Amino acid sequence: MLTKENLRRPNFTPDEFFNSDTVYRLNHDANPNNDIKNYPGQEQAVLPALMSTADMLQKMHGILLPEFLRRQKAGLIAASVKFFIKINSAYRCLELNRLIGSSDGSQHVQGLAADISSSFGTPEEIMKYLFSVKFPADQCFCEGSWLHYSCMMNHEKNRMMYGYYLPNSKGVRKFKAI
Repeated sequence: MLTKENLRRPNFTPDEFFNSDTVYRLNHDANPNNDIKNYPGQEQAVLPALMSTADMLQKMHGILLPEFLRRQKAGLIAASVKFFIKINSAYRCLELNRLIGSSDGSQHVQGLAADISSSFGTPEEIMKYLFSVKFPADQCFCEGSWLHYSCMMNHEKNRMMYGYYLPNSKGVRKFKAI
């Protein structure tokens, strides 16, 4: 039986895939009567997709850490800085996804995406490094202060979309490849 405990990886805890600062803010600060539960219901089969996402984030950790240590040794990163990848948002229930203005077809709802930040560097530095080592991705793009990363369960179908979502003059976000 699949449970959220199946998401445990050496560098990630299961709860990291369901935590959401937005849910906390909406449930506690904005309206204490809100009760958004950011966890898939029994009818949703997102845990296998989340497990695949957890595996890819663990692989990403393994790719970024040696380069982080090399940069640290070269003095490009302070010796006191510890390496981490922080999951800002992974799974999103449909209610949460709609509240933040994302589409119902978002890969977050399917358990296939995570927005991350890392001590490795800026989202752009992370993205460019992953692109340079041809790290598998369906989508890998900078979105503000985080990096959106997704990978399909069937890795052969990945689009290798690396780039930016930038707003045009009307505020509509357009994709620009690197």
